Amino acid sequence: MNKQTVLLALVLLVLGLPSLSWAKTCHSDDPADTHCTLQVEKLRPTQFAVGSVAVDCKADKISGKSKKKLKKYLADPAREVPAVVGPDGNFYITDHHHLATALYRAKSKDWDDDDKVLHVEIIENYTGRDMSWGDFWGEMEKLHRSYNYDNKGTPDMSFALLPTTVGELLNDPYRTLSRWVRESCGYVKLGKAQCDPIRTDHPHEAPYFMEFYWGEFFRRNLPLSIASQEVCKSIPYSSTCLSDEVGQLKAMYDPAMKLAASEQAMKFLEDQGLDPWSYGYNPSGKHVPLSWTGGNMACEETDSD
Repeated sequence: MNKQTVLLALVLLVLGLPSLSWAKTCHSDDPADTHCTLQVEKLRPTQFAVGSVAVDCKADKISGKSKKKLKKYLADPAREVPAVVGPDGNFYITDHHHLATALYRAKSKDWDDDDKVLHVEIIENYTGRDMSWGDFWGEMEKLHRSYNYDNKGTPDMSFALLPTTVGELLNDPYRTLSRWVRESCGYVKLGKAQCDPIRTDHPHEAPYFMEFYWGEFFRRNLPLSIASQEVCKSIPYSSTCLSDEVGQLKAMYDPAMKLAASEQAMKFLEDQGLDPWSYGYNPSGKHVPLSWTGGNMACEETDSD
């Protein structure tokens, strides 16, 4: 959340308004710093994958809300979604992909798709600029507003292959595992209250793509059991190729926690050109154990998003 959003939240608090419920509908000619609302189906992703298990847990929680509670939940300033308006006039979100995907998947008898409205902060508008799509995505990468690795960790993907809605994002199981380790403070991220008491050799931060880098570390060290069919080389994390995803990931949880505290994790982050301490490296072994809930016992009670 940037300074403007924090200030807005403080103003709302002083005025006794606990939400962003007053925001107008977004338009493609809105300038930067505009706060507005948009249906989730109109938002385009800037990454290729999410952790589907984690998304489905969040979607279940959203589905259980009444129409009134859903509106209040989405109007929380902490859930405001940053987005840029692209050269084509479409809205590209730069964070909160898991929230947006969960809302896209959520279903309720109390409300319908017209109620799936996210609050958006426009951080930049590229319409009307003399720039190619290559220039646009080049700037998005430079400003850390996009992540061009696919769900298998393949780098340098063409942004032309990005899905046109968050509902089409691919599943990366290691992004779910990374989330579980984060929620347990296996690595420490700024803003996770349960991890505040844990002290490392560096102030807690929330750097770009933190969860993805840790997910890639786990992918390289904790292989999933994938079916041997030829097609599974291309779509290893599909339901055809990956059986008992939740069971396999839960079996990896304890080894992942130990790996996160190892020197091997520090070296991996350094090899990526990253400062391990800035990326939450926590060799202390202190953490917050997860309690599992939900229909498939895959949802963590410490979920703070």
